[in-house]
Amino acid sequence: MGRREEIVEKVRAIAAPLAAGEGLELVDVELAGAGGRTTLRLYVDRAGGVSLDDCSSISRAVSAALDVEDPIEGAYDLEVSSPGLDRPLRTPEHFQKFAGEEVRIKAFGPISELENRKTFHGTLRGFEDAKVLVEVDGKLFRVPHDRIAKAHVEARISDLSTSEPEEPEARLQIDGRYVLTQGRDDVRRELKPLRGADAAEVNVARDDGALRALFRSGGAVLLLDDEEGRPAYTSRGEGQPNHPVEFRRATGQTEEHPGSWTVRADQAIRAIEHYFLTGQRPSFIHWHEESGNTHN
Repeated sequence: MGRREEIVEKVRAIAAPLAAGEGLELVDVELAGAGGRTTLRLYVDRAGGVSLDDCSSISRAVSAALDVEDPIEGAYDLEVSSPGLDRPLRTPEHFQKFAGEEVRIKAFGPISELENRKTFHGTLRGFEDAKVLVEVDGKLFRVPHDRIAKAHVEARISDLSTSEPEEPEARLQIDGRYVLTQGRDDVRRELKPLRGADAAEVNVARDDGALRALFRSGGAVLLLDDEEGRPAYTSRGEGQPNHPVEFRRATGQTEEHPGSWTVRADQAIRAIEHYFLTGQRPSFIHWHEESGNTHN
């Protein structure tokens, strides 16, 4: 078990009973970072849904407990939210509860006894003998639970009148709100108001990485993670590195980034659209690699 996994397990052991005490289920814990920032994300749920007050209450309780236990070195941001449309699946109980749903499961690596597959996208059929049962194109696969890196319920779009047969390959979130989109026009419509936003946060999640954008008064920073949630690139603008700029997150928290990371809002919007539709790091943005090298 790596250091990151050890921290996640410690946080889970601390947060789960606190959530249970509020009548909530701790669904998952994520530790990620971009641009030198560490973010701890907790996903909680309950029958009937999670309110903002629920998230705030758990955030305060967990924050106080973590201050005492101190499992994370250095500063970090704590986020608490509902699982959203693409609900993570982690425990055997999760896989049993959501049998019949469309799911996407990603293994740590290709599984030779399962046609050398690494990804399984199909209908969840349950959990038996420490294996997750998933039906893909009419064939049942038994995926060992301990070899699953990530799994989630696919967002439902089939009931929307504007839906298309294929589900989006990326998931768009604006200020904590999941947005169902069907193509370039939908994405552009949702992103257009951000050009003049005083403050906004956009997240694009894909299977192989994620892009986060923080907007502030006509400017923005772009933070790109790899598929393991590790910081990979940050945008590189023309500002001064010794003049930090403060951005407000959707949770209400603030964070500072060097002024040299700030790009124009219209450039950031183009980059989000490009990444959402292609999964590629746009070449028209100058990037700073986490290792310290700069790239175009």
